[in-house]
Amino acid sequence: MDGPSCEGCRRLEARVAELEALVRELQARLKQDATNSSLPPSANPPHGRKPVQKEKTGRKRGGQPGHTAHLRERLPPERVQQIIRFVPENCHDCGAALPMNSGPNDPEPTWHQYVELPPMAAVVTEYQGQARTCPCGAVTRAAIPEAIRA
Repeated sequence: MDGPSCEGCRRLEARVAELEALVRELQARLKQDATNSSLPPSANPPHGRKPVQKEKTGRKRGGQPGHTAHLRERLPPERVQQIIRFVPENCHDCGAALPMNSGPNDPEPTWHQYVELPPMAAVVTEYQGQARTCPCGAVTRAAIPEAIRA
């Protein structure tokens, strides 16, 4: 026997197959939580299983020894508009006065570059529809194009 012979039975069988597919889909969605889908952890049911904790590797956080650092590049002197120097006045160990000018044994200074973007001003363009008075007394005004007004 190939299948039901009457039209009503064929419709019912097709409807049953459709509903079975819907049940399978809904059952799969019931099993979703934050660990196996893109749902946030707050969407987990209160009685749901706890999220998987990663095992500790024993490494410290951050860059590991031997890893090349990704530091900010120092801008060349021609790009710097202003240099503000902080010079120590006294030795932090003995308190002796220090000279203002650097000596041959002094190390290179530390640096911190601060890039400030200039304030951005809006550019305002005014379009004017000029009016002219005819010798007959009629005033004619030029229309501002619709493309500009949009």
